[in-house]
Amino acid sequence: MPAAVVDQVLAGDLEVVRAAVKDMPEVDRRRLARSAIRLLRDVTDHTYFDRDTPPELAEAYIKHNRGKVWPYQGERARVRECAEVLMLATVTPAEFRKFGGGFLPSDELALETLINRSTDLEGFVDAIADDTPRRWNSHFRLMRSLVQAGRIGSPANPGYILHMINAFGGRHTTIYDDLKADSTGLFEHEVWRLFEAEGGGEASLAAHDKYSPDARTWSSALARLCAEGQLPRGRLLDASLAALRRDFAAFRAGWFSRFHERLEPTREERRERAPAYVALLSSSVPATVSFAVRALALAGGVPDQAIDRLRPALEAKTIATVKAAIKLLPSSRQGALLAADALARASRGSQPELLAFLERVGDLDPEVRDALARAVANIAPSLREPLQRWLGPQALPPKTSPIAPVAPEPGTVTELAPPVEAVPELVELLVGLLERVEQAHDLERAIDGVSRLCDRTDETLRWLEPVARRARKVLANSEAFRGMSPREDIAGLVLAWATGEARELPPLDVAAAKGASSWIRGSVLGFLSYRVLEVAVRAASGTRQPMLSLPTAPGGAIDPSVLASRRREHARLEIQAGRADALQAALRAGEISLPERFRFEYGSKVETRSYQGKTYKQIWFYMRVDPPLSDEPRLDRVPELFLAALGDGWTPASPRDAEYCGAWARGPAGLSEAVRWVATVWPANREPYYAGGAAEIGQNSEWWQARWHARHFLEPLLLPTEPIGEMARLLLAVGLGAKEAGERTLATDVLVTVVREDRLDGVALARTLARLYDGQVMSGSRLAASLADAGRVSRQHAEAMVTIIEHALASLQGPPRADLHALLGALSDLLATAGRGLQIAGARNYLSGLDGSGKAAALAKSLTSTAPVETTRQGGGGGRDLSRGRPG
Repeated sequence: MPAAVVDQVLAGDLEVVRAAVKDMPEVDRRRLARSAIRLLRDVTDHTYFDRDTPPELAEAYIKHNRGKVWPYQGERARVRECAEVLMLATVTPAEFRKFGGGFLPSDELALETLINRSTDLEGFVDAIADDTPRRWNSHFRLMRSLVQAGRIGSPANPGYILHMINAFGGRHTTIYDDLKADSTGLFEHEVWRLFEAEGGGEASLAAHDKYSPDARTWSSALARLCAEGQLPRGRLLDASLAALRRDFAAFRAGWFSRFHERLEPTREERRERAPAYVALLSSSVPATVSFAVRALALAGGVPDQAIDRLRPALEAKTIATVKAAIKLLPSSRQGALLAADALARASRGSQPELLAFLERVGDLDPEVRDALARAVANIAPSLREPLQRWLGPQALPPKTSPIAPVAPEPGTVTELAPPVEAVPELVELLVGLLERVEQAHDLERAIDGVSRLCDRTDETLRWLEPVARRARKVLANSEAFRGMSPREDIAGLVLAWATGEARELPPLDVAAAKGASSWIRGSVLGFLSYRVLEVAVRAASGTRQPMLSLPTAPGGAIDPSVLASRRREHARLEIQAGRADALQAALRAGEISLPERFRFEYGSKVETRSYQGKTYKQIWFYMRVDPPLSDEPRLDRVPELFLAALGDGWTPASPRDAEYCGAWARGPAGLSEAVRWVATVWPANREPYYAGGAAEIGQNSEWWQARWHARHFLEPLLLPTEPIGEMARLLLAVGLGAKEAGERTLATDVLVTVVREDRLDGVALARTLARLYDGQVMSGSRLAASLADAGRVSRQHAEAMVTIIEHALASLQGPPRADLHALLGALSDLLATAGRGLQIAGARNYLSGLDGSGKAAALAKSLTSTAPVETTRQGGGGGRDLSRGRPG
């Protein structure tokens, strides 16, 4: 019998398979389980292709994907369905969990198969519920049918409810239609559990409704059912507030606050729920705190005994929340004390509102004054004037007192590790690199060490045995020397040395050409892979040879005199250096330059599009080379490989071309070690490299993709001898305005460092920032935060940031943006720290042209009302002319 069932599965005879398993005893099911598991794994192998595939495509598929022709009689989809039924009919819940819901047959077949089993079904349902529900693969109806059939109780697993989110509504029906037509008692139990499950990914109410037209959302369906009296209104209001108290993530919590407001509670309903709103004031989600403040205002205020609970709202970062909370404060000692305490932690934008409230209160008692004295250090310098009246001038810190400088960037490399001298030391280094690559120079030390120490004696091969085993695991599903991963290249180098076998080394000028050796990609990382392959070929034969290209300085540079000495030694030993090794040495010694005909162009384009009734704005940042490259790049033309990596200007280079971040086949996230290693290839001219970094960050400034590798483009700028040219300034500028905190923090560290070392042309940076800001590539609030952080380091840095912001304002061309007030607020504080007013006439003229009643106009009026003040040249180089800088 078992063998006959398997044959019917392979024939795709579903009706026979269903009949065979319907009344099968459990003992026979268990005997079939192992065969069913193997069969399902075999028929779902993704490397199969159909028998009617054209021969040339089949040959290519077999070569590149290890594919094979479908060997069974039945049609593939039908055989898979039969195999899924057989698996579900025979396995235990633990065995099924290894497959997951993605290997279930249709809900009707799955229900029939499970109903006919005599075992407990709770384990199966738990495994199905644990499977991540997505928009088009909900198994709620299957689980619900088992509940209705009496085979299981209502599952406690939250996944049961999360599957429900995507189970209703379809092409021709809405969630409201499906719920109203349902007669299974959902309104008594399941609907209310929606308010208890947070979910994640696509399986949440917030995610579902965000990407659906309003008529097809859960919010609309529940509100309509409430209006028709099918769901009790009071319970919905209470359930939504209870969900907000569960501290769900901000995105998912937002659905419940929006739904609550969609029901439009009356003033009386809000008053009844005032304690629940007060409880939400301490939420960890800022948007929930804002919601609670607005709800309390509409309810008529905060109960007297709960006034102290407003403290989190007064310290919120959102200015609108602070304003609304201030309106709920009583003009009394208690309200004044809360406002004064909040000033110690309030954001820069909220501080004027809190100070204005204290002004309205009038006379402040001693306890309030003490709270203000404790808050002085956090209050922006430009807002401290009222404090002098309340506390006296002696309580205020001096405007020009220097701020302690930050410590140097911990990742800055100040000296290089020496070359490897012995095989045991080399093996230890190789083992570390196979696990994790921290420093690019360790890659160079390993390659140089193998080149010099690669004898193949029995003792050496014994040292290599354990590291070779690890190298095989690294390359289990990949190949070395493709220009994809430094770690994979090191693994290939180890195996070549340990086994005596290496790939054939093609000529450098044709290595990446189509039709020659397409396994090496035409990129800078491909060039580095070729360098490693050169050494691997020698190591496989045990030919030891010193290299020319080992760096002598941090960042990858080689002292020309050292390179000359190495070349003389090669000549004395009658050694011919590898072509890639010689080319790399020349690049690192500054003997190769970029042709002058090439220049970089960058800018942005704003596009708007509509989707499901909503309008979205997209900012496209481009970086391109002019004139564009006319030929496909070759590995022996490294400068052109750098230029080719910029792609067509709008998107990074296509994976098969010159992308060198190691991102191909890994999604948007590249490899940090790839970016760091490429930075050492051409240290004498890193401008094309910085252009690539600016494109990586600029095209992802709003962090649409998790490009964690992009921040590492900024690291060479920390080298004390690194010139800051046009593309370096552009990279620094996009980093200062980036959304991702790591990129922005590292860019701020670079800014602090280059100002301290007098390497920055501040006026040129200001013009770059103005151009990017005009083009909407960056937000004013993030840029203001970065410049303000840098300005707090010392008096010198405060002066530098003032100069940068003034020149940026003078260079702005377009209409003022909505977040301009953030830059003006930072400028106001920095000027107060520097103890002077505006000096650049262009900045004063730009600000004088701002009118209206908004925050930017008010700040502009305040800034221009002060006459220009000459900079006092004292303490920390405050009067240094930042427009000089060292030449880039």
